[in-house]
Amino acid sequence: MSDLIRRRLATLLQAELTEDNTLKCKESSTLEFKESFNLGHASKYIRTMIAFANNQGGYIVFGVEPDFHQIIGVNRKKITAFDPERLTSKLKDYVEPAPIWHSDYIDISGASVWYIYTEKADEKPVMVKKGDGSSLRMGEIYFRYEGQTSVVQYSELRQIIDERLDRERNAWKQLIQRISNAGPTNVGILDTISGKLYGDNVTYLIDESLVKQLKFIQKGRFSEIEGEPTLRLVGNVFEATRTELISQQKVPEGIHVSNLIEVFLEEKELEKHVARIYLKESACQNTHVLPVHYFIKKSDLSANEAASLVGEITGSFKENRNKIIKRIIGNKMIEKIGSKPRLDHLPVIDESFDLVRQLRENARPQEAREVLVAVLKQNPSIIMGSISSVPIVRICEAVTHVEVGDLRRNQTEIFSVFLKIFESQYDRMNGYDSSRFRQAVAYIDQKLYTEHDN
Repeated sequence: MSDLIRRRLATLLQAELTEDNTLKCKESSTLEFKESFNLGHASKYIRTMIAFANNQGGYIVFGVEPDFHQIIGVNRKKITAFDPERLTSKLKDYVEPAPIWHSDYIDISGASVWYIYTEKADEKPVMVKKGDGSSLRMGEIYFRYEGQTSVVQYSELRQIIDERLDRERNAWKQLIQRISNAGPTNVGILDTISGKLYGDNVTYLIDESLVKQLKFIQKGRFSEIEGEPTLRLVGNVFEATRTELISQQKVPEGIHVSNLIEVFLEEKELEKHVARIYLKESACQNTHVLPVHYFIKKSDLSANEAASLVGEITGSFKENRNKIIKRIIGNKMIEKIGSKPRLDHLPVIDESFDLVRQLRENARPQEAREVLVAVLKQNPSIIMGSISSVPIVRICEAVTHVEVGDLRRNQTEIFSVFLKIFESQYDRMNGYDSSRFRQAVAYIDQKLYTEHDN
C-alpha cells in the first residue's frame, strides 16, 4: 500500500514538472502544498488530514512553494529527526477516529520533497474530539474541497451520514434476512460485548480446530490457575468437523431474485441437493437474467441434465424457463453491454481518488466504461474505496468487457465489488440500473462457469 501511494505521487509530480522546476498541477481535493514541515504547525496539518479522511484521502506535500508551485525541497536532517509517534499521538488526542497516515520522501528534479498521505476513512465522519485553542475546535468536522480545507457543508455532511446509515441499515437487513431464512427458533445470537449467547434450544457447533484450544467449565465451577481459554458451559456443545458443519444446511425456502444473486456473489458452499433447489428456483423468477451456471456446477450436473431438471418445472414464467434452458445448453448467451473499449491510451490507476478523478475527466459513458475496464483488469479492489462516487451502471457495463482470464485472476476482488454494490444499493436501484446489474452478474456467471463460452 505505502509503495503504491509513493509511486502514484511520484508519477503525478514528474508528469506535471516544467522546465523551470515548477509544477503545473494545482492544489486540489487530494493535494496540498507546504513550503516546509514544522511540528509546531501540527494542528493545521491535522485539520487537513481530517478533511482528506472525510473525502477521498490525499497528500500534504512539503518542499513545494504553495503560491507558484516551485519545488524547493525539504531539510532531510530536520525531518529525519521528527518522530512520527508525536504526530500519531496528537491525532489520537484530538481526533476521533484517528485517521491512518503514511509518509515518505520523493526525489524530483534534484530536490527531496516529503509527504504525509492520509487514507480515506472507513468510518466517517472523522471529527475533532478536543479543541487545542488554535486550529482545532471541538466537535468540528472538516472536509476537503477543491483546493481548500473547511468546515463540512450540509450536502457533504448529509452524504457522509447517509452512507453511514446505509451501512448500518444493510447490516441489519442482512442479519434479519439470515434469521428469516433459518427461522427464529434455529438461530442463536452471540453478544460480543457481554459474551452471552441467546437462542431457543439452539445447538452450537464449534470447529474442531477451535475445540482443541478451549477448555470448558460447568456453571458454578471456575479455576483461575491454569489461565487457559475457557467457556462457561450453559448448554450442550458438540465438536463438529467441517463436513458436519456443512451438512447442517437447511433446504432453503422462499428463494427470490436477491437470494440467488447473494448466494452467487458470496460463493457459498452448497450441497448438491441444495444447489439444485437454487437452480430450479432461478427458473421460477420474473427474469431469466440471473446466475445459473454456478448452481449447475455445485449440483454436479451436466448441461443436459440441468436443462432436463429445469424443463420439469411447471407454472408461471414459462417463457423465462425456456430462455434459461437455452442459456444452459449454450443456445442463448448474455451479451456484452456497450461498444468495445479502447484500453491502450489509459494510465495505470493505483488509488481510489485517482479513479474518481479519471471518471470526472472521462465523464461520457464510453470513456467511463474504458476507465473502469482498465481498473477491473488491473486492480478491482480500488473501486471499493470509492464505491459511492462511481456510476454503478458503468461498472456493470465495464465488467462485461473483461476477458475470462482477468475475471478469474481478479475473481475475489470483483466479487467483493459487486457484493458491496448489491448490499448497499440493489434495493434502491431503479428498474434500468437493477436490470444492468443482473445482466453483469449473469455475464460473470456465464464466463466463469461454462466451457462453451470460454
